[in-house]
Amino acid sequence: MLGHAVILRSIPMGFEELDDIARSKRERIEGLLAKLGGQLRRASDLPVRTDLSTNLPLDEVLPDARPHPEVGAGVWHRVSEVPIEPAGGHPRGYVFRPLPQWTRHMPFVAARSLAVLGCESHPGTEVPLDAIAFLDTETTGLSGATGTYPFLVGIGYFRLDWPAAASAPLQAAFVCEQFFMEDYPHEPLLLAALAERLRQFDLLVTFNGAGYDVPLLQARATLNRTRLPLDMPHLDLLRPARRLWRRRIGSCALASLERHVLGIARLHDVSGAEIPYIYFDHLRGRGRERLVPVFDHNVQDIVSLGALLLLLCELLADPAHEQLCHASDCFGLASLHLECGVLDAAARFLERTAELEHDPQWSRKFVRDALRVFRRTGQGEAGAAFLEGQCRRNGRHHPELFIELARWYERQLRAPERALAVIQEAERQGHFERSLGVLDAQQALAWDRALRDLAKRRQRLEKRKKQ
Repeated sequence: MLGHAVILRSIPMGFEELDDIARSKRERIEGLLAKLGGQLRRASDLPVRTDLSTNLPLDEVLPDARPHPEVGAGVWHRVSEVPIEPAGGHPRGYVFRPLPQWTRHMPFVAARSLAVLGCESHPGTEVPLDAIAFLDTETTGLSGATGTYPFLVGIGYFRLDWPAAASAPLQAAFVCEQFFMEDYPHEPLLLAALAERLRQFDLLVTFNGAGYDVPLLQARATLNRTRLPLDMPHLDLLRPARRLWRRRIGSCALASLERHVLGIARLHDVSGAEIPYIYFDHLRGRGRERLVPVFDHNVQDIVSLGALLLLLCELLADPAHEQLCHASDCFGLASLHLECGVLDAAARFLERTAELEHDPQWSRKFVRDALRVFRRTGQGEAGAAFLEGQCRRNGRHHPELFIELARWYERQLRAPERALAVIQEAERQGHFERSLGVLDAQQALAWDRALRDLAKRRQRLEKRKKQ
């Protein structure tokens, strides 16, 4: 029976059956065309692309690119230098912004900044700026290491020119080197050139590199039976960027950070979704001039990484920085410091947050979020000090802060005596405020609710104290 079944399946269908199937498919397609009204078209109706040049050589498309001098043909090498100065610029429109405060920003990244930003295996000492490699890749898709090729890899770094006079300002530029794989068989050469360049740096900085770029490069190196020096300390800026700016700007994609934080408007750019198809067209020998905006996209990504790192270091060092004008940003910096146990800096940023926030609704949310951070990191005394400052500053208009402070002493610090002292002080202040007759209806109602809650807490604590 098994043999007969195989024989029956191997018999081809007749022409009449094939005609019936084709007719039903045509009818279904015609129905869809009529129903969608132009949203669906036949392939024969699509316009033929005439904007794609054929067989245009790479040296004409990218005149500033050269075959790599060490690994030979098949891997192209391109160098772009972006000035870091107010009057500086690049012919392709690459922008380094905001400009760093070189007069007060030392040419290194402090160890504490690396720890706060979440650097993996940070060296514990300061890292010179010119020893940091900023890496970004352009790939053929997102399908995983076995089916995705990094055809363009860029490495950026600072070039520092030390002045002859000690009083002269430090001159610097940002350099971006790009390694381009002309075709799939040249991937081992690309990885070899990349490995040789990465060995000259001490710290790797990426944006979402921990989740994508670095694992992809490691997997491609393994498949090509080679190794990349990617075990160096690695700092992924996506996590601290989300912590600082997500509450204010929502999306923390690099393009969003450029618009809302760095103030960068790209002149030559291409959508990331189009980049794989542009490379596929290049492999077919057509449309190679469309590679130019892909190179521009990669350069500006890397330049923005350098500017973002300097901005983060400046913000971490100065709660009064001119760009810290939003309470949510200050709270994000305070959270980063709290997670690392840097309580002195966290307290300064929390105080700055309280100074900048004037919205009562957000202020209450900010206090809850701050207490959640203190609670999660086990910083009980720091949370009590923060609440005490909030009570002194805003307790008159927000008496619920006294309730939070009494609850914190009772539950987090197990200090009922201190909780009773807070309740007594709050009741004294509340009766005094009501006796003045200056509270509006909403504030008077808030004090009434707070005093009732505080009275119940006081009775319970006094009863427990007698037991």
